[in-house]
Amino acid sequence: MLSLQKLVAQQLVAHGLTMGDFVLGRTVPGMRRAKHWDVTYSFRKRVHLAISCGSIASGPGDSLSDLVGETMGACIDAHQFDPGIVLGCLVVDERMGGTQNSGAVDTSGFPTLGQQLASLSGRRSLQDAPELFEAATLLRVDFASRPIGVECYPGTLGWDEFFERLVDQVKDRNPTLRNRLDAI
Repeated sequence: MLSLQKLVAQQLVAHGLTMGDFVLGRTVPGMRRAKHWDVTYSFRKRVHLAISCGSIASGPGDSLSDLVGETMGACIDAHQFDPGIVLGCLVVDERMGGTQNSGAVDTSGFPTLGQQLASLSGRRSLQDAPELFEAATLLRVDFASRPIGVECYPGTLGWDEFFERLVDQVKDRNPTLRNRLDAI
């Protein structure tokens, strides 16, 4: 997971968050409870962005509903505590074959997860519903293929679109930060 967290931080820099601090694995306060977020971005000691990176390495089972429920609860808590924080959710589906899974994998629940994540993505202002992420996507990774196959589920944000949306929201909610970043 650490390599995914580093990749996410690198992509945020590549998409324009060139000043400030990235912390991998930070606890961010929420209205009812604090949550561990995989990647956070702060500027002048204020957390502006937090991203949760989830992984599904086996069949869907109960883990899908647990993942969606836990992620949505953390999103609500964080937005109720700080409506200005930008939140992202990146779920990686380490699908069929390779050394990650043995035997046939039931992927029937994965399209449902993609649809659920797409429906939870799209918060654009502080007045939007707190259960919405600013950006959420489901990335399929096939470790059995060489090179490793990577694709975003249909209906969810593409790789670059995910990061562009998050960076744009951080800038939109922080005009002074936008001016500094755009001046670089």
